[in-house]
Amino acid sequence: MSQLRSGFTTGTAATAAAKAAALLLAGYRVPHQVQIHLPDGTWDCIQIAKSQSGRNWAEAAVQKDAGDDPDVTHGAHILVRLEPRTTQEIQFAAGEGVGTVTLPGLALPAGQPAVNPVPRQMISKEIRGLTHGGMLVTISVPNGKDIARRTCNPRLGILGGISILGTTGRVRPFSTRAVLQTIACSLNVAKWTGVTLPVLVPGHMGERCAKDFFNCPPEHIIEVGNAWDYALGRMRRSGMQRAVLLGHPGKLAKLAAGHWNTHSSRSPSALGWLHANLSDLRFDRSQPCITVEAFFAHMDEATRKRGADRTARAIHLAVWEQYRIDTSVFLTNLQGLQIGGFGAYLP
Repeated sequence: MSQLRSGFTTGTAATAAAKAAALLLAGYRVPHQVQIHLPDGTWDCIQIAKSQSGRNWAEAAVQKDAGDDPDVTHGAHILVRLEPRTTQEIQFAAGEGVGTVTLPGLALPAGQPAVNPVPRQMISKEIRGLTHGGMLVTISVPNGKDIARRTCNPRLGILGGISILGTTGRVRPFSTRAVLQTIACSLNVAKWTGVTLPVLVPGHMGERCAKDFFNCPPEHIIEVGNAWDYALGRMRRSGMQRAVLLGHPGKLAKLAAGHWNTHSSRSPSALGWLHANLSDLRFDRSQPCITVEAFFAHMDEATRKRGADRTARAIHLAVWEQYRIDTSVFLTNLQGLQIGGFGAYLP
């Protein structure tokens, strides 16, 4: 099987466009491509599709390239317009085709343009490399409203267009066969290097948390994605009897409900299980909980810990009953902070 080609996120596209526009404002001639530093520690050169400037403004566009991943934003033009401001702040605005957050529970407060924290940091860093002045950053995607209808944005209360996303800067193409092969190889390496307590995580955020919480070397961390049935089944067959599960309850609480493939197309939201099993907890239910993040965010700290601890224990019991693997479970929020857990094992 030929190797799938990786791509870059909408956040990376916006960052490259912002850097090109900032170069124009600083009086430079914009090259056909710009080099930007990605959150995963690497650099990438991104092609600039077009750029132009006028009095006190400049803008540039990048065509999103998702590689071989079936990303609905592939081919979209991400346009960034910069306008200097008298303040020192870098402010973000949603242009045509970029959504606005309207409900609580996401990584951004209601009323903010749907430009996630990591892309904001990336864009701000590139702008600050050229100027310390204030800047209004308006991001547009000409066909973003149509694209957004094929995403979960409307259900999450993000209205008017797509989100500008990305935690690593890159898009890794999805291939079920490749994912399972990677899990198998990772478990084999862990076993044959003497790892008796692997840390299973859904993705990059869990991997970062594992390194932060436990200072884990790479061979201890197994990125499972959504294939918990495959990973836990393979562990059981290979004789591995213990594990740490670390991640957001939006994914891991699905295991408590008996859903071992946590992809949104294969399993329902964990909110149903949480409402049914934590209904006795007292917290503000006047605001709509459209995400698992919001469900826990509406609780005070003590209530949130009780709820997360009970959820972690239910996950532990479900894994034991299904696979006879003894687990410690650690649950985090979207900021990467631990909100609860269950179990005695630490890596």
